[in-house]
Amino acid sequence: QALSGPAYMSLLVAIGRARHWKQVKAVFQYMLERLGDSPLPSSFFMHLAYRRVQEQQYLPALEVFEWYRAKGDPPSAASMELFIRLSTHAMIDGLDIHENESHISLSDWYRSSDV
Repeated sequence: QALSGPAYMSLLVAIGRARHWKQVKAVFQYMLERLGDSPLPSSFFMHLAYRRVQEQQYLPALEVFEWYRAKGDPPSAASMELFIRLSTHAMIDGLDIHENESHISLSDWYRSSDV
């Protein structure tokens, strides 16, 4: 029997709290295949990205931003602020993500938005 959107969200939150990021990705991709769209609110993605930035997991945080963009909603001001924080912290910690293809693509996405 298929899970509902809220059930997937609860499952993803539980897995994320345990910091099993590969499983979060697998469940998220499975959910998209089963439901065809993400029922998750934007705040879910921002919380997940925020946790990754806190843990200095900058490249995986970029991946969360990619999931957020794939959701199809326009970017929010809060997501842009977190994206800038991610970029700044990565630079301070010596990781030059500005040449990363995903970072460039996301930067263009934010620049082309109304945010």
